[in-house]
This record gives sequence, C-alpha cells and structure tokens, in this order.
Amino acid sequence: MGDHRQLAISISNTDRPLLAHVLAVAGAGRITSKATARPDHTPSYAYTNENRQALALLRQVHLYMRSYKAARARLILDNYVRLTPRNGKYKEKKLAARTEFARAFFSITAHGKQCRGLVP
Repeated sequence: MGDHRQLAISISNTDRPLLAHVLAVAGAGRITSKATARPDHTPSYAYTNENRQALALLRQVHLYMRSYKAARARLILDNYVRLTPRNGKYKEKKLAARTEFARAFFSITAHGKQCRGLVP
C-alpha cells in the first residue's frame, strides 16, 4: 500500500543558477543542496520535478534526449497517464499492467537492452 513508484526527473549540477533557470522555465519543481563528501568538493545541487508535473517537463525535453533515456522517455510518454490513476488506487488488472510497465522501463539500460512485451 502506497509503495508504487513515482515519476521523477532530477538534474544534478554544481551550477545553481543553471538549475534556477530550469526551474523558472519548467515552472515547477524544487532545488535542493546535496551533501558534499569532502570539504574540498564543490557544493552541488539537484533540481527535482515529480509526477504529472515531471510528465509535462518530459514532453518538452524528450526530443533532445539521445541516450537510452530517450527510449525510457518514449515509454513513459506513451503509457504513464493510462497506467497511473490520479488517486493512486489500482485495481488488480491495472496494477499488473503498471508492474509490467516498471519492468519494461528498467529493462531499458545504457547497455543496450530493450523493453519487450509491454501490456497494452
């Protein structure tokens, strides 16, 4: 109960003004400071955007993606809304489809694996 994965987009960088620009353009999300491992490390930050707001951002940027993340973005854009009820309550059939969606998502890796058998 309540253990379903959520869509999130995260960008980490040491240039906070760059992340502030992303936040301003996206119109949603937040910037947080990341812990530094050593005192001589440059402070870094993370911009994070989640759920339906992240989906809107993904629609804006997916055409510029060039790695395995482009395939993951396409899978999300094609299936996320259909498989994610706004109230977070899943019936058995939709939960099974959502589980298959997550499996397909994580099967797309930088090592060239592709997703297969996504439940329509």
